[in-house]
Amino acid sequence: MLTATVEDDGQGGTESEEGNGIRGMRERARLLGGSVSAGPRDGRGWRVRATIPLDGDGS
Repeated sequence: MLTATVEDDGQGGTESEEGNGIRGMRERARLLGGSVSAGPRDGRGWRVRATIPLDGDGS
């Protein structure tokens, strides 16, 4: 199983028109049998976590 977590500090950044955001990440993860969760961190900021099963890992 591969798990990737990305967190920010809530300071913001530049806006981008490219892509489909969280919905697109969830769709892509599901195609591979995985999942994506996203939401606010305790205190301040945001967290996105993707979990993808790897071939032969029994997940």
